[in-house]
This record gives sequence, C-alpha cells and structure tokens, in this order.
Amino acid sequence: MRRSYLTGPRPTKGLAPSLVIGGLILGLVAACGILSPELPFSLPEEDASLDPGSLRVGSFAYPCRTWLGGRRPTESHILVDIFFAVDGGTEVESPADVDRPVLAHRRLVERAGGVVLKGFNLAGMRVWFPTDSIPPLQDSPRYAIVRRVPDPRRYDMTVLVIYGDGTRWPADSANAVALGGRVLIPVELPGPAAAIIAIPNRSLPALRRNPNFTKVFYDGEPLCDF
Repeated sequence: MRRSYLTGPRPTKGLAPSLVIGGLILGLVAACGILSPELPFSLPEEDASLDPGSLRVGSFAYPCRTWLGGRRPTESHILVDIFFAVDGGTEVESPADVDRPVLAHRRLVERAGGVVLKGFNLAGMRVWFPTDSIPPLQDSPRYAIVRRVPDPRRYDMTVLVIYGDGTRWPADSANAVALGGRVLIPVELPGPAAAIIAIPNRSLPALRRNPNFTKVFYDGEPLCDF
C-alpha cells in the first residue's frame, strides 16, 4: 500500500479540493515562519528620555572597509541602524532632508536579507541584518552607512543642520538641547552656517519645525582619509 506523507483530517464532503490544498499550503507556510519571520528578540520599549546625557549613537560596523575592532562579529545577524547618505544634497527620489526612508532604501535593505524593524524620521531604519551583507551594502550605489546599536531602547543619530540665520546660533542650540540633542561640531561652510547634532529620532519632527533650520538630514561617516 502506498504511504501518504500528508497527514491530517480528511476533507469533508462537498469541500472544494482547491480550498483543501490552499489550507494545507497556508499551514505549511505558517509552520515554516515564512509569513512572519521569527527574530531572536523583539525591540524593547523605547527610552523616551530627552536628557542629552542619555544619547547613545552607535559606532560604525564596517568603517574604512574593515570590521570594527579588526574582527568580523561572530553572529550571523546583528541589530544595526542603516542610513543613506546623500551627495550634493539630492537623491533620485527626493531632496536630502527627507523625513523617512524612500522605497528604494527599503528594497535595497530587504534584497540584502535585512528585516526592517523601524523606519526613522530621515533616510534610515533599524534592521535585523545579515552580518556578511554589511560590506557589500556599504559599497552599494546608494552609499549606505551601517552602525551598531549600543542600546536597543534608544534611537539616536547624528544629523547635519543648516541654519537660515547664523546669528541665532545660541537660541537654536538651546532648542536642540531641549529636544534631547547635543551640538557636536559647528560647521564652517562657504554658504550658510551649519552644525552636526546628535539627537533622538523622535525629536526630529520638532527640530524641523524650527523655522531657522532650513535642512535637517543624516550626517556621519567614517573618516578614512586621515
């Protein structure tokens, strides 16, 4: 007698064969975790502190074409923040001061095997990502920056802020601090005044509402030429 490898209740009389087959397929897919990939952790509740002392900006995972600390992480996947830098202030899809990742960013991350856990209020996202995919992603045409996550409860990053009126520097700096940020480097540009600020992701919409900040976008990459 031929042995059957499909076990389970027999279809009831009158039930369409297509529905039976569809139910079996969905059961197998769910059992294999294809519909919702299982992760070895879930993101904890966010630390909502606006104390600048609580800032935790991650280190670069693969700076200057070498692993941080000189050794590849032993884990097959790691929790990272992936940002997409912009050259010349524009990208194909949108201006530099985008307030969320564009679809092309997400597709690039997912094609590399990443699972997007949270999108940021600029061109970046938190991702459960294959370790071996980090080097090729950083060499991709969109120039991705990958940073380790020092504290999963925090969503902090560095941004470049362009000022409309540079004389308002003291008041604008105080505004950034009130939003949980810290001014790291005032930047001298040929044009308007600017600064690099570390700040929580949740504060970026409020920072953009400051009428003197004409642009707010991700900034931060390894200095490999020094």
